[in-house]
Amino acid sequence: MKRLFTKLLCCVLIILLALGVCSCESNTAEIENLITKFEYSCKTLDINSLLDCISPEISQRIKLVSGIAGIFVDMDIDEIFESVAGELLGILPDNGDEFFSSINITRYNISVSNDSASVNTMVDFTLSGERFEKEMIFECVYEDKWYISNIDF
Repeated sequence: MKRLFTKLLCCVLIILLALGVCSCESNTAEIENLITKFEYSCKTLDINSLLDCISPEISQRIKLVSGIAGIFVDMDIDEIFESVAGELLGILPDNGDEFFSSINITRYNISVSNDSASVNTMVDFTLSGERFEKEMIFECVYEDKWYISNIDF
């Protein structure tokens, strides 16, 4: 009886371990896809796709500001991208579309913990006509799907 219990316990532990590994790999793949989608959205200046990558808490503020401002002052896409840079990075580039369309992201480490993740990256970009390479950390959260919640610049 003791031997049967031990075998059963081992089987349960192996299944739980396998589920945990699969879940981690699934999360990592989803986060990689999120960062790839974010990079592609930046390069193609697809504001809707870009906002879809960002936490709803942040993207709703950007949509509200750009919608209200757009009604009154005819806000253009460059100004909306500058607003995104201000919210996510805490910077206001001279030329938002130049900055975003120039972004190249290289991922090299993803750390997942329950419903949050950190993605260490090397990002190449142009800011005020100058080319930069900077290490950035993308902070991600899970809220029905993975979103970028912050970028440590």
